[in-house]
Amino acid sequence: MEQQNPQNQALAVRPTMAMAIATADKHGYVEAVIRSEVQARTAVALARPRSFDAVRDSLLRDCARPGFAEDAEWHQERWDARKQEMVEITGPSIRLAEAAKRAMTNMVSQVFVIHEDDAYRMGRVSVADLETNEADSADIIVPKVMERRRAPKNRDEVRGTRIGSGGDVIYICDAPESEILMKFNSQASRALRNLILRFVPGDIVDEARTACAETRAKRDAQDPDSARKKLADAFSFKLQVRPSDLEKYLQHPLAQTTPVELDQLRALYRALSDGQTTWPEVMAQRDGEDEKAADSSSGARAKAQEALAKRKAKGAGADQAAPAASTIPPVVLKEGETPVDPPEPVVARMREPGEVGE
Repeated sequence: MEQQNPQNQALAVRPTMAMAIATADKHGYVEAVIRSEVQARTAVALARPRSFDAVRDSLLRDCARPGFAEDAEWHQERWDARKQEMVEITGPSIRLAEAAKRAMTNMVSQVFVIHEDDAYRMGRVSVADLETNEADSADIIVPKVMERRRAPKNRDEVRGTRIGSGGDVIYICDAPESEILMKFNSQASRALRNLILRFVPGDIVDEARTACAETRAKRDAQDPDSARKKLADAFSFKLQVRPSDLEKYLQHPLAQTTPVELDQLRALYRALSDGQTTWPEVMAQRDGEDEKAADSSSGARAKAQEALAKRKAKGAGADQAAPAASTIPPVVLKEGETPVDPPEPVVARMREPGEVGE
């Protein structure tokens, strides 16, 4: 009769993955593997320490490549209510952060799921510097639901409903695994970018962004038409944003695109590709900014005209209601006279309509 292995029997009945790992690591095999891996990485890092001059040189070499320079930054525009104007927001992309991580060397990053249920998927992104023994992490949460304006064919996918701003019914449905994975990867990439850039010196990052801008400007100056067509094709075929949409965003034909606008479109393309925003959000922001700017200017003019009218009315009222007082000549006392209180000034009064004078 075959003897059962208690360890295999425990693995056969496992309610959770954590219990399975704890049971399998009964003798510390998993812990030993992780410990040896960390020790090996640390030993290699200490044996080959980084040089920031080499880091700068490696990153600037990447920035000299036009293909890399195109994807090095992202761009968004937001309406600043305090300044009452559009504010441009730019930053290094995940591609620049990945290149900086390779140039820095002796850095390790991990992305893994720490919790998952029917409502959401929770992950953790961590980055560690093996030389300085510093580590940082960030948690990401992706809901497993999506909103649809049309009811799905399979009613079992509907978890609930809500009323939208237009009064229509919006269905809250189960999101497919492909969309959950796409959102998870997008949030993980943004978190990974932010964590990596915390370990890279800021002056090196700023110099790399400047070098990328110079590379893009140099290539665009050589053949601006080719650069514009290539960017329009990327928007159209990869993001389903047509040239007519780009013209609506720019508010002029594509043929009139300036080098600065071309660079902004390139950064906007990177923001859309990385999941920073969506095209409907970009256009909604653009339309909202135009309306706010128009309302702000018209409102300012109306307030100025109202204040001017009030000042004029107040000045006219003061002229009518404040007549001049009679002037009293100074009193000269003679020797031996006692000073007395001066008489009250005589104030002229405006006659009421129909009143007969004295």
